[in-house]
Amino acid sequence: IRKMIVMRYKMTIDDLNKRGDIYYKKFTDTPFTGKVSGQEQGKMRDGIKEGAWVSYHGSNGELFIKESYKNGKKEGEWISYHDNGQISKKGSWKDGDPEGEWVHYHDNGQLKDKGSYKNGKHEGEWVHYHDNGQLWMKNSRKNGKKEGEWVEHYDNGQLESKSSYKNGEEEGEWVEHYDNGQLESKGSWKNGEKHGEWVRYWSNGQLSHK
Repeated sequence: IRKMIVMRYKMTIDDLNKRGDIYYKKFTDTPFTGKVSGQEQGKMRDGIKEGAWVSYHGSNGELFIKESYKNGKKEGEWISYHDNGQISKKGSWKDGDPEGEWVHYHDNGQLKDKGSYKNGKHEGEWVHYHDNGQLWMKNSRKNGKKEGEWVEHYDNGQLESKSSYKNGEEEGEWVEHYDNGQLESKGSWKNGEKHGEWVRYWSNGQLSHK
């Protein structure tokens, strides 16, 4: 009895065409249903991603992203990794939009930024750090728009700028500094436009102009 060996072809994401939000087998009009292997791995049903998916860095094959889909939209916990294995980002999705707390790390493991989303938009305070651990920026948003005080620092810890926003527009006093601590500029904004006197200085502290 002659045995027949059947070689099963493994479908990869490169074997599919995406039209809109639907994946099709190349050269067909049939939405793909089945498993996908290779650099991106998971299942599809009627041309949309469903359930758990993982992907890998093309450079070294290390794990890149772990995520889940529901009806083709990202849902639940989401984690990405740098190609050295360190966590890059971690958060959650709801109905295809980021939701709740998210954290992001530099490739050396230092915290890069931390904050929250609401209905897919930045909400509340966000804090950002340089890769040496120094505070870089602290700011807030409301309904995705800049709101309240925004503060930035150089990677040496010196204050870079301090500003304020109201409903997404510049409002109130603004100051900027050089990385040596010297004042660079100072002035005010009102309803998103510069207001009143502004002064600028050279990095040696000498007045540049008013």
